[in-house]
Amino acid sequence: MMKLRSLWIVTTLVALAAVFAVAASADSGPTDIGKSLPLSIAPAQGTLAPGQSAWYSFVVPQEYTVAQMKRDEKNGVNITPQTITLQSNDAGNPDIAHNTGFHLYDPQGGSWVMNGIIPPTLTKPNGQIVSQPAWFAEGSPTPSGSVPDGADVFLGAPKTWNGVLNSAGTYYVEVFNQSGTPMSYSLTISGPNLSLASSTPASVGASAPAAAPSTGGSAATAPMVRGASNSNIGQATPLTAAPVNVSIAPGQSAWYSFVVPQEYSVEQMKRDEKKGVDIGQQMIRLSFSNASNPDIAHNTGFYIYDPQRAAWLMSGVQPPTRRDETGMVIRDENGNRQFENAYTDVGSPDVSDVNTKKDPGSDYFLGRDKVWQGVLNSAGTYYVQVYNDSQEPLSGTLTISGPNLSLGSQ
Repeated sequence: MMKLRSLWIVTTLVALAAVFAVAASADSGPTDIGKSLPLSIAPAQGTLAPGQSAWYSFVVPQEYTVAQMKRDEKNGVNITPQTITLQSNDAGNPDIAHNTGFHLYDPQGGSWVMNGIIPPTLTKPNGQIVSQPAWFAEGSPTPSGSVPDGADVFLGAPKTWNGVLNSAGTYYVEVFNQSGTPMSYSLTISGPNLSLASSTPASVGASAPAAAPSTGGSAATAPMVRGASNSNIGQATPLTAAPVNVSIAPGQSAWYSFVVPQEYSVEQMKRDEKKGVDIGQQMIRLSFSNASNPDIAHNTGFYIYDPQRAAWLMSGVQPPTRRDETGMVIRDENGNRQFENAYTDVGSPDVSDVNTKKDPGSDYFLGRDKVWQGVLNSAGTYYVQVYNDSQEPLSGTLTISGPNLSLGSQ
C-alpha cells in the first residue's frame, strides 16, 4: 500500500515573512485569496510575472477523519489520495525551477490569511521561537524516472502534492512566482471527495504588476459575551494603577485591558537571567469578598489574552490547531485535532503562604485570591476577562502591577 501523507503530517516551517510575501492583492487576476478562481477537472492555466501569485480554490465536501482513515488502512481499504500538480514549460530554467511553486491552505489557514491573522509561533525546548506558516503543505519536485546522484531534482520537474485531505471545507492553492522571469503554468487537481467547478478557470495573465503584500481582509465582528457594558472584548475597560472594582452577575463576564509598551524577548530574558539580573514580573490579582463560598471559589476567575490571541477573538477566528515542535498537528487518541486555547493564561489560587506538600488534601480555592504572575514578553495590548460561572453574584477588585506596563488614568 502506498504511504499517504495526510493533512496532519505534511507541514514545513518557514519564515513568516515568506508566507505572506506572496499573498498579494491586485485589481485584476486572482492575486487575492478573496478573488480565488474555483478549480475544475480541466487544468487551470496562466502566466505570472515576477513577484506575482494567483489563488485557486476547491471544496472537500465530506470529512474523512484520521481515526477513520487508520481503521480503513488496518482493514486493507485502498485509500485513494488527492493530487495537485503544477507544471511549467520553463521548469528547465534554474531560477524558475527553484523559486516558483504552490502552497496549499486548509480551511483554517485560509481563514487566517483572509482575516490578517498571524499564525501562532512554536517554541522549541531550547527556547527558540519558530514562525509557523499559514499554509500546511507545498508542492515538491517530482522528477519522472530515476535521477542521477547529485543531480538537481528541481530542474524540469513538476511540483506535486499528494495526500489525504481530512477536514471538510474550502481549500486554497496559491501559485507563486518569486523568480526574476515570467512563468507560464498549468495547475491540475484530481482524486476523490472533491467538489470542483463545472468549467475551466479563466486564464491568469501577466500584465498586472505585483502588488504590495496584503495584511488581510476586514475583521469580523467580535463575539459577544453576556454581561454588562464591558462584556465585549471591544468594550474593555483600561486597567489603572489603582484597583478596579468588579461586580459581575452569574453567567456574565467583564473585559479589561492594558498595554505592554516594549518587547522583552525570551532570548533577552534568558541572557539577563544568566547575568544575574533581577527580572521584575507583572502580577494580576482578583480579590473577592465571598471567596469562601465553594461555588464562587471554584467557578470564577480570569483569563489573560496576549495581543495575538486577542486578535483571533476580535476577528471571530477559531484558534489554530496545536502543533508540536516539528510542526506536526497534535491529536487526541481518537484522531481529533487539538486546538490552541483562545486565552494565554489563567488565574490560579494564591497559595504563596502555604506548604501544599504538607497538606495536599486541602481545598486551596476556598478563601483565596486568584493570581497570575510572570513576564509578558510581547509588546501590545493585552486583555483580561473576569468571568463568573457560579450561581452567585461576584464582587471584588482587579489589580495589576509590575514593570513595563502602560495603564489608564485613574
